Amino acid sequence: IGIAALAGSPTHIPWPLQDALLTTHYGTFFVIGAWFYSRRFQIVDRANALPAKSRAMWWIAALVLFSYPFDNPWSIGGRIFGDLGVSIGAFLLMALSFTIKKGRVYSIGHWLGKISYSLYLNHYVILSVSLVILYPRFGAVPVWIATVCGAVVLAFAMNRLVEVPSQNWARALRRRWSPKTVERSANSANLVQR
Repeated sequence: IGIAALAGSPTHIPWPLQDALLTTHYGTFFVIGAWFYSRRFQIVDRANALPAKSRAMWWIAALVLFSYPFDNPWSIGGRIFGDLGVSIGAFLLMALSFTIKKGRVYSIGHWLGKISYSLYLNHYVILSVSLVILYPRFGAVPVWIATVCGAVVLAFAMNRLVEVPSQNWARALRRRWSPKTVERSANSANLVQR
């Protein structure tokens, strides 16, 4: 990350090293996610202990950090530091989201969380199509509207048609082929033979 940041431009780094640096860079977000999960109870307790005014300020800070432009003309170093800022914003948003009380906002967030993997995988398709079709004639606002609405609809469909059936299939395979299941089946067969 340091080499990429100091280089200032992707042309200064040979592509194998550039790819290795970017892979390492994106790997940090998985490490942050794993760390967050391992410490989730302490993090949530600290977020819940914040006074209302402090919590509101943290929400604003998190949203500002998270809104760093993803696709910009800056150098790879600027992009990498921006991504780190976005990750801090995302971390804060995750922590603060646990302070939302059950209700309508909570239900919408919970539903978006359920389709979030499909949303992550498919949003770029809708964004690209919207940019190609809408941006030249109508500008940015219709692209935003079409991307948000289209991505949510596609994510919901893909969640129902691909993600949920795949999860169910994986659970069924795990139940059928897990060592405990195989051991129980073998013990049952031995009892029958006796």
